[in-house]
Amino acid sequence: TFYEEKIRSSGLKKIRVFTEFLPIDDYARLLASADAGISLHVSSSGLDLPMKVVDMLGCCLPVLAYNYSCLSELVRDGSNGFVFNTSHDLYSLLERLFENHQQESHELESVRMEIRRTADENRWETNWNRIVLPILKTPSPSPSCSVH
Repeated sequence: TFYEEKIRSSGLKKIRVFTEFLPIDDYARLLASADAGISLHVSSSGLDLPMKVVDMLGCCLPVLAYNYSCLSELVRDGSNGFVFNTSHDLYSLLERLFENHQQESHELESVRMEIRRTADENRWETNWNRIVLPILKTPSPSPSCSVH
């Protein structure tokens, strides 16, 4: 409700903001129909990652994400999304990306294509097979016990 009041009092004219909780099927349809997603997630520990960003990237949806310590593990600025630090940064991004609402932003389309291009290498199974599995397959040295 805090953010809903801020949104209501902001005077936005051509932007609609919805803060609904949706069933999974509707949520997937919403992401699929969006031009970009915005994440205002802030981690109190600085270590957890916003699952909404994972959802957005999984739908090849460019992400505009508030920057914090480990966000770069998910969002690469200008590659699969955009990072901002202040409300002015976010405003500037929105203005740049959506200045001509009649046609698709070339910058957004470029980011969307990069997300699609790298989708396979960013999948859980791909990373497991590339990073974790080789570690598990490496034989560990036998413990040496010597009895005196």
